Formats: sequence, structure tokens, C-alpha cells
Amino acid sequence: IGDPLIDRSDASTPEEVDRETIKKLKPSGLLNSDPDIMRHFDGNPETLSEVAPVSFKKDGTPDSRSCTADTEQIAKMKAFVRRKIIRMGEEIMQGNISVTPSMTDFQHTACTYCPYGAVCGFDRKTEGYEYRREKKLSPDEVLKEMEK
Repeated sequence: IGDPLIDRSDASTPEEVDRETIKKLKPSGLLNSDPDIMRHFDGNPETLSEVAPVSFKKDGTPDSRSCTADTEQIAKMKAFVRRKIIRMGEEIMQGNISVTPSMTDFQHTACTYCPYGAVCGFDRKTEGYEYRREKKLSPDEVLKEMEK
């Protein structure tokens, strides 16, 4: 739960302050593209949503910039995550606790977002420590990989 600071010079009325607060609290992530679900999530599926990471075309469907997936895609993602967690747990139980963060490019590594850097000891200057190279994939390519 956040409590964003709102610049009062940008919002002069209480309604504008509320609108700015909602805008800053808007979550990121994936939303189910089922129209009934979206209608319950955001009561006005004809405009840019103030509460969801989605904007709509005139026909009421999400546009290409929206972060949506259909029910089947979400089920595939859940199944993939479940298999991945089980596999990782089995590897840990077998004693495999190697430090192998991923890298998609020279600016973004798993270490960029990890709060445990001081604990894991990953250092490329140490022999045997290397990043796993990951290629960037489109959302469709990611789903195809998850299905494998």
C-alpha cells in the first residue's frame, strides 16, 4: 500500500488531489482480458482506466498497449510458475544452491533488482561466477516458451 506525495500546485481542488493520488497508485501488472472481469475491475471500459494498466479502443476491447492476457494464457502462466517453483525446490533439496543470476543486456541483470547482493557474494571477478545470458522475447514468444 502506497501513500504518494501529491504536489498541491498540480492539483488545486480535493477532487484533483484524489485523481492524482489514484493515478500514482495505479498498479502495474497483468489484467485478465475477459470483458466481464474487466467490467468488474473498472466500471468504465470505454476509456483509459484510472485503476488498471489498460486502455480501451472504441469498441471496448483493450488496445495493444494494455497489459492483458486471456484466461487460458493466465492459466498457462500459473502452471509454468508452479512447475518452476517445484523444480527449484527440488534442486535446492538436492543441494544445488549455485549463484547464477540472469542478464538480458549490459544494463539489466537480476542483480539490479535483488536486495540480497551483500549476502550472495556474486562477483564476476571471482572464477566461476558468470551471468546466464537471456535473450529478450516478445510476450508471444514467452508464452510459447512456457508451453514447452
